[in-house]
Amino acid sequence: MDATSIFIIGILITGALAVLGIFTVAFKRGPSAGPVTIQELDVKARQADEASRAMKAEQRATDDEVTVAAVATVVEAPPEATADPLTDQIEVTVSEYNVTRRQFFNRALLAVFGLFLLQFALASLAFIWPKLRGGFGTPVNVGNLEEIKRETKGVGNRNNGSTAAEVMAVKKEWLDEWAPQFTSVETPLNQYRIIWDLMHLVDRSNTIITHDAGSPRDQLAPFWESVAPRTYQGWGKSTQLGYGLGLTMGAKLAEPDKLCVNIMGDAAIGMVGMDLETAVRNELGILTIVLNNGAMAIERDTMPIAIEKYGSVYQGGDYRAVAKALGGWGVRVERPEEIVPA
Repeated sequence: MDATSIFIIGILITGALAVLGIFTVAFKRGPSAGPVTIQELDVKARQADEASRAMKAEQRATDDEVTVAAVATVVEAPPEATADPLTDQIEVTVSEYNVTRRQFFNRALLAVFGLFLLQFALASLAFIWPKLRGGFGTPVNVGNLEEIKRETKGVGNRNNGSTAAEVMAVKKEWLDEWAPQFTSVETPLNQYRIIWDLMHLVDRSNTIITHDAGSPRDQLAPFWESVAPRTYQGWGKSTQLGYGLGLTMGAKLAEPDKLCVNIMGDAAIGMVGMDLETAVRNELGILTIVLNNGAMAIERDTMPIAIEKYGSVYQGGDYRAVAKALGGWGVRVERPEEIVPA
């Protein structure tokens, strides 16, 4: 048996002893160092129940005496009472039911937790010891090599460049379909034109870029081509508008010599725009591109009534002036030929 197997067995034994110790302490612990133990709580609960029942019985007796005294001259003897299954209760002693609800709940929790630990231990053992013979680290038979060759028609891993060429051909066809968007000269500006010009202007190996929530993510993610590791910060829809600004400031702190860019919409900067002052105060030279189309365009189909009544998707503002007022630099670009110079 090698050192790895001994180490794994030691971990399993230690875990089993720890679980055994936990259960032993849980079932056979002495008086608690705290203000009250579970057993003491059970006793107090029973005492409180008994006191409550005695008080109710005494109150019923007092009420009956008052009622009888008040109407003794006009009320005849009542008929013999019959049992009511909905209101009549049968007292059960502690010795009859033995376990209080709190004790039952605690023990049920311990039992469920114990079963979970047992299942986890068995699954871990099955993972590191897949065969019943041979011990840990035994080779596992994954199939016959000749059978695999027959299933793959003898091709196997085609490390001959044909796959890459096929992918490039499909990609070129796809990019050709989008080419009119990348080179658009329309105004207001096409967002894809902005991203395309930026990608071919900056040194991507020395640039860290991120999008924001909403449309900027959908516009940047498919077309931005990273050429070096850790130069693209991508994230999903689980984060709020404006999150990209903080990511970019963090990237600049981690990589001060790189150009750090975040692309956001006007709704996103409306959430976090004042944090531009944070970048100024900490001397973080980041580049923030705001796609200011005056609306949350991606929400137009989901809230038609709110748009009609309250114009809920529309917003506006001079974000360049906001950046300057907070100590930053800003420029407004309105025509395609102004993108690269800016």
